[in-house]
Amino acid sequence: MKKWFGLVLISMLLWGCGKQPEGEIVAQVNDEVLSLEQLKSPFSEQEWQLKSSSEKKELVENWIDLTAMALVADEQEITQTTEIDFRLENAAKTIKSNALLAQEIANITVTENDLFDYYQLHQNRYKSSYKEYNIQRVYTKDLETTEQALAAMRNGMNFEDSAKNYSKESAGANGGYLGFKRKEEIEPQVWQRLTELRKWRYDRVDTDNGYYIVRYIDSRDVEIDKNFKEVKNEIRKLVLEEKQRDLYNRFVEKIRQQTETIKISI
Repeated sequence: MKKWFGLVLISMLLWGCGKQPEGEIVAQVNDEVLSLEQLKSPFSEQEWQLKSSSEKKELVENWIDLTAMALVADEQEITQTTEIDFRLENAAKTIKSNALLAQEIANITVTENDLFDYYQLHQNRYKSSYKEYNIQRVYTKDLETTEQALAAMRNGMNFEDSAKNYSKESAGANGGYLGFKRKEEIEPQVWQRLTELRKWRYDRVDTDNGYYIVRYIDSRDVEIDKNFKEVKNEIRKLVLEEKQRDLYNRFVEKIRQQTETIKISI
């Protein structure tokens, strides 16, 4: 779509500067002048109001640079070639065509039914997934106790008994089993270490809140459907683009049929 509806704003401004502008003059290069009306012309009033003063100044600076270079190119007569003439002619046609298409596209509407129909038709696209680990851990508030728990496990104590004997959180009484947890439910350092461990292997993790000996005994990927409200804005953009493509194809075909003569000899 960008291919057929890409507006080159500065080119539009340059093209319109052949006529003597009316209103407030915002820039001048030799005899070439740029009016505020011309500067604003590629934008809707709302788009223009949203632009910062620095963005507006940048548009003016770009126009000055392009105008100055174009004048030098004319002085050196490097634009007087078939290639440049063809490209200038095509630029004019592009601007006119885009203006015509913009007029047609302005009439496109996207309804709530359009959005919901698209959502239902492509619902498989709107799924998200996250990982969960079935975690077992020993939590202590001091490094000494943590090292004692690690030493006990190295000497044959199983993880469950170590949690019961050394852990300082309620899960310890249950052997340190936390069940399946996702990233948002676990300390960042603990989660990072879990992603680096192999199943059943354990390691010590130091955090600002204390010390952990952690491992996971299982993992799973959980997939959930995104609801319509979550993806509504994303769908609106896709539906609008789809309608614009359809309109473009139908509109161009209509124009071709109305054109008196079209010949291709290549």
